[in-house]
Amino acid sequence: MKNSLCIKASSFLYPCDLCMGETTPLPTDTGWRALASSRACVLDGNGHNTGYVHVATLEEYNLVSGVATANTKPNVATDANYIADYQDTTLCQLPAQNVDYSIQAIMQDGGNGKFTYIITLASAFSVPVTVTINAQYRQNNVNRAAAAPPVTIPAGKTVYQVVGDNYDTNLGAITEYHTQISSISPPSPDGKNVTLLPYDGNNNSNSPV
Repeated sequence: MKNSLCIKASSFLYPCDLCMGETTPLPTDTGWRALASSRACVLDGNGHNTGYVHVATLEEYNLVSGVATANTKPNVATDANYIADYQDTTLCQLPAQNVDYSIQAIMQDGGNGKFTYIITLASAFSVPVTVTINAQYRQNNVNRAAAAPPVTIPAGKTVYQVVGDNYDTNLGAITEYHTQISSISPPSPDGKNVTLLPYDGNNNSNSPV
């Protein structure tokens, strides 16, 4: 609402409303704004959205009607109407952060002819998740597949151990382990994408190499 002391200055050289320093645009006044079709998301070195928008072109428009004129100009830093890159995560959505939601199944010799899988999560989920593990091992210089049934990890767990398939102890020592979680359900627990990390190790190491 305009101040009661507003002075109608229609007799001045430049007609306008003087209302505590405010100026009402005239029907012919124009300004500059981002040309919508020239907006683009700013990407990082990996091609992912940063959440910022870059404007390449400005368009002139009528301040009263909002209708664009036919005039445009490049959006450059030396221009008085320059629009710097600005944050808009609705227009340029940030990618899901995977690093805190990685999951890995470490395969070990559990003894007595059985494998053990230690499933590690970088962060616990608030819901149970079921994973399918593809597992292979090397025994007596032969690569062999190990059966690993789907495993359901309870909510809140960051480490979960499960006993896996049997193996024939008469075939000699196991020298290598290879696992890859092939699927996770639900596919995006807690609304996050999950990185399924592989594991490659030998029988003298229980840590990823």
